[in-house]
Amino acid sequence: VPLIFSVGPWQFRFPPQVINPHNKLKWCTSYSTSGISISDNFNDVYIDPADNIYVVGYTYNLSFPVVNNIQLSIGGIGSTDISIVKFYPDRSRHFATWYGGSSNDIGNAITLDYNSNIVLTGVTGSANFPLCPSCYTPQSTGGGNSLDAILVKLTSDGSTQLMSTYFGLTQNDMGYGIAI
Repeated sequence: VPLIFSVGPWQFRFPPQVINPHNKLKWCTSYSTSGISISDNFNDVYIDPADNIYVVGYTYNLSFPVVNNIQLSIGGIGSTDISIVKFYPDRSRHFATWYGGSSNDIGNAITLDYNSNIVLTGVTGSANFPLCPSCYTPQSTGGGNSLDAILVKLTSDGSTQLMSTYFGLTQNDMGYGIAI
């Protein structure tokens, strides 16, 4: 499966980075409202067997181009929210959303479970991070001066939160990778 991933406009000076044994580009895109935004960042990508592409990262962008979003507004002005986007193989967006609380939230890794639900990990500094009411929620510093690792599960269409919790004590705890 070929993969092209563009991080910012400065990459256009260089040839595209292609991960493909046949050196053929299927498609490539950038994702931002203006095309020249340093406020939209993706940290991980996952490609499912049907060639749908899932990306996770973070945004400061109040105009982040959401489509079928699970969260109605960005969690906090002046802070980051997790950004999650699913592209179909034909380059169309299935959904794009922000996800988080009123402080900084960052998505670092994304995968799918055996039922094709989206599972991601990252970090939150938000005392009001959107948690699942029936999920395990340990004691947390809830923002303040430390960060907590997060684990989130959404339906494959991004429309429903199935699980969301955090893990952390008094030091910084961060999720960087996930595998199922």
